[in-house]
Amino acid sequence: MKFMYSALLGNPVEHSISDELFEYLNHNIGVLDEYKHKKILVDSVCLEDKIKHLINDPECIGLNITLPYKREVMKYIDNLDKVAEITGSVNNIYKSGNIITGTNTDWKGIYDTLVFFNISHLTKCCILGTGGTARAAIFALQKLQISPTVLYREPISENTRSLIESFPDLKYITYKELANQQILNDIEIIINTTPVGMINYEESLPINFDQLDNVNYKDKYFMDVVFNPLHTKLHECFGKKGAKIIDGLWVLIFQGIEAFSLWSDKINADKSFFSKDDVLLIHKFLEGNIKEK
Repeated sequence: MKFMYSALLGNPVEHSISDELFEYLNHNIGVLDEYKHKKILVDSVCLEDKIKHLINDPECIGLNITLPYKREVMKYIDNLDKVAEITGSVNNIYKSGNIITGTNTDWKGIYDTLVFFNISHLTKCCILGTGGTARAAIFALQKLQISPTVLYREPISENTRSLIESFPDLKYITYKELANQQILNDIEIIINTTPVGMINYEESLPINFDQLDNVNYKDKYFMDVVFNPLHTKLHECFGKKGAKIIDGLWVLIFQGIEAFSLWSDKINADKSFFSKDDVLLIHKFLEGNIKEK
C-alpha cells in the first residue's frame, strides 16, 4: 500500500477546501489506497524550488496552483499544453510517464458549470477581472462561441494590459463605465473571476450598485469563482437585486474533477464517471464543510 499525495501551492491557501474535495473524490472512486492533498503556503522567491522538489517526488501525483501564481508558474515548467499557451495561465501540473506538463483546468470548471446549469446557450456575458482565472473564463466562453465583455479596474494594471494583448478582439470597459446602465441591462451572465469577497481578502466592491438601480437583474445569472465564504459580497448584492446565483463551489468541483482525472489513469479512462447526482452530493458535502469552519 503506497502513500501518494497531491498539493495546492499559493498565497494564501488557508481558505481552500481543495483537500476535502480531492480526498472525497479519491475516497468515492477508490483510485489510491492511501492519499492526501496538501495545502502549501509558498512565497514567490521559493516557488520555483518548491515546485521542482514536489513534482520530482515519486509520491506526488500532481500539483494545483492558485493565486497569485497562475502566470508566474509558467516559466518554471518546460512543457505547456495548448490550453496553457492560449490562456496564458497554469493552475494544474500533472505527470505522464517522465513528462511533466502544465495545463489549465479552471476553464473546464467554468465551461462545465455553464453546461450543468443549462445556460451555455446564453451569449451576452461579461467577466469581472483580468487575472489568470479571467483568461480561463475567456477560453471557456470562446469554446461556446461567446465573445465576452471584460470589466477592469483603473488605473490599468499589467494584468489588464497583458490580457488585452492576448485577446485584442474582445470589448474592454472600466467599472466606471457601468454607470451607463444599458451596458449591464444587455448582459445575461456575469462571471466574477476576481478574489473580491474571498475570506481574509479585503478589497472594496468593484461595482457601485447605487448607480445601477434601474437594471433588470431578474433575467441575469451571477456566477462566482470565490467559494469561501460561499455567499460573497457580490453574491449577496446580485442576489438581493434578483439575479440567479451560481456559487463558486460549482467551478471548484468541475475543475477539480478535471484536475484529478489528469492525475489518475483510472478516471482518465472514463471522463463521465460522475453523474449529475454525484456532483450534487459533492456540492452538499463541501458546502457543509465550509459552514463548519
